[in-house]
Amino acid sequence: MYASIRDALGDEIFFSLYGDWRAAQAGEIRSNCTSDERAVFVATADGAPVGFVSIWLNAFFERLGVIDIIGVSPEHQRQGIAERLTEVALEHMHKHGMTVASVETGGDPGHAPARALYERTGFKLLPIARYFRTLP
Repeated sequence: MYASIRDALGDEIFFSLYGDWRAAQAGEIRSNCTSDERAVFVATADGAPVGFVSIWLNAFFERLGVIDIIGVSPEHQRQGIAERLTEVALEHMHKHGMTVASVETGGDPGHAPARALYERTGFKLLPIARYFRTLP
């Protein structure tokens, strides 16, 4: 995923934004999974975690549920785990009175499987253009 973003932005912008992207991603996941404002569900296989979804209720707007992060370990991708986690997230949102669900993902080639999943599960795309450049 990050390789695709790096290809799209180029090294200068990518490293300005992400620096040590592995540490940044680990911190973001840790923050989401330990936040009192988020619900987290974990997928397991053979007793080991293989994926998770972090959900924020009443985010930005009343009765809006947001899938903050959804991730599946590389060796378990393309097995329906992300789709099941998405379904669990939507069920959780509905159960807690949310009327709209939202999720964001990248428009780069590395995020194509995520976009296909969200479209397959009924999400509607709101095209947004986000531009980046370095500053002198």
